[in-house]
Amino acid sequence: RGYVAQKEVEESLLGASVPHEIFYLDREQDMAEACDFKVIVLPFPYCISDQAAQRLREAHAKGAKVILCGQLGQADERGDLREIPALKGLAALPGVTVVPEPQGRSRIIEPEDHPVVKAVLPLVASDVGVDFRRNGYDVELIQRRAGGRLYLALINWDVRDAIVGIGLRLPDGAHAVRQFDRFGYGPVAFGDEAVEDKPKKNAAVTAEELKDVSLFLPRNGYKMLEVSGE
Repeated sequence: RGYVAQKEVEESLLGASVPHEIFYLDREQDMAEACDFKVIVLPFPYCISDQAAQRLREAHAKGAKVILCGQLGQADERGDLREIPALKGLAALPGVTVVPEPQGRSRIIEPEDHPVVKAVLPLVASDVGVDFRRNGYDVELIQRRAGGRLYLALINWDVRDAIVGIGLRLPDGAHAVRQFDRFGYGPVAFGDEAVEDKPKKNAAVTAEELKDVSLFLPRNGYKMLEVSGE
């Protein structure tokens, strides 16, 4: 059940293009790093050590939002049942949300409709930075920030050519947008058609223009974009 829950939450967050990292409750260093995040999601917190539960309480006291999926630490790290679940008190506090235990539904419902995603999105809206519209196509968006730049990877798993919408929430001013692959960097073509000859060079696109753009993705194809400030 724990593996199913973890995979479902991970797939749903990926499908909704929510940046996240994976940590493990039974690793002290992982818990130390995870508790520095503003939102902490526990997909199946049935077994949890006293130390990890205390770490979560400390993170919450410092302002972290916590989302518990179904379980409340009924057993310790060895699987021995407790008289009182370790997270029962935490679950009753403001800033802590308890959602139903994942049941392997990530391929049945849309990612944005998943209970975990619906709980997470309002808490990280200012950090997501991308308004992604699949328009009914099976397209995955992965985003990462590094070195002051935003990197986007769009993968079209569909059997059809896809046209998707991307709205980037960026600081005011001009931004450079480049497409890249293993061969290097090049200009990116925005629009709803395949452009092979003379794609528009987006060396200085304004934040306002990037609030609503579309991209063409050939079936089983992908695009990777780099966005940086001028």
